[in-house]
Amino acid sequence: MKSTFSPWVLAGLLATSPTVPVLAQSTTSTAPTRSTTATAMLVFTFRDSARGTVIRPDAVLIDNQMAFNTIDEAGRMTAAVTPGDHRVLVKARGYKDLDSRQTALADQAPNNVIMLDPEKEPDQLKPENLSKGMPADGTVIVGFVVDGDTGKPLPDAQAELIGKNVKVTSDQDGFFKLPVHMPDGKQMPDDPRGVVYTQRDFRVTKLGYGFEERLNVLVESGAPKIYQIELLRGGGGNSADENAGRNDLQSSLFGLANVEPGDEPSTAPGRVPVEPQDAPHVHDDGTTHSH
Repeated sequence: MKSTFSPWVLAGLLATSPTVPVLAQSTTSTAPTRSTTATAMLVFTFRDSARGTVIRPDAVLIDNQMAFNTIDEAGRMTAAVTPGDHRVLVKARGYKDLDSRQTALADQAPNNVIMLDPEKEPDQLKPENLSKGMPADGTVIVGFVVDGDTGKPLPDAQAELIGKNVKVTSDQDGFFKLPVHMPDGKQMPDDPRGVVYTQRDFRVTKLGYGFEERLNVLVESGAPKIYQIELLRGGGGNSADENAGRNDLQSSLFGLANVEPGDEPSTAPGRVPVEPQDAPHVHDDGTTHSH
C-alpha cells in the first residue's frame, strides 16, 4: 500500500514552515527525490512513543524536500541519499512534529526507529486511570504489547508476575495492568511519605509469539511502572535484568549493585526513581530509537 500525504499537512507546512518548500500532493509515485548521485540509504521505522505502535506519517521531509517514498503498513520507509548528515522532518496527524538529524553511511543502512510524541496523553496513562486498581500497599506495572515486526497492538497477551500467581490479559489496544502488592517492601530512605520499595519479575507471552521478561524491576509504592513490550511472531524471546541497566548512583542509593535475586537490598540516604521508559531502547537487531 502506498503512503499518501494529507492536504492538512501540506497546508500546515505552508503556514508553519515557510523555509520548507512544499511539493504537490503525492498519489502513487515511489521515485526517490534524492540526487542521482546518492550512494547511501536512510531507513526509518515510525512508532508512537507512548504506546510503541506503528505510525504512518503524513509527511516526511529530507533536507527540506518532501520525500514521496513508500511507507509500508509496518511504518517502514527507505530513501536514497548521499552519505553524511541529513535533516529529517516528520509530520503526522495527532503527533508533535519531529525535527532530527540523521546520518547516512555508505557501507551500511541501520534501521532508525523514529518515536513520535502524541499530542494527547493516552487515556490509559493518565494518572487517574493508572491509580485505578492500584493496591493500597503497592503499585501497578502497566504496558502496551505490540507485534515486534508490524507494530500493531496485540490483544489477549498474558502478563504475569513471576512467582506471584498474578496474571492479566491485554485488551484490544494491547494494554495490560498488573497489580503489585508489596508486603515485603523496604522503607524508602529519608522519605516522610512512608514510600516502600522492592523488586519484582514479570513476563509477557502470547500464543504464536515468543516471550518478553523483565527481571529485578525496582517498584515503589504508589509509583506506576510503564513499559512497551514487543513480541516476535513464531517464538523466541528476550529476558532483561534491570539491575544491569542501573547506573552506579542509582544502584548505590538503593543498595542494589551486583544484587542477585533473593538478596536483601541495604538502605542508604537519598532517592532516585528509576523509570524504564527513560532508558535508551536498543533492539536485539541493533536498531535504536530517535525521540
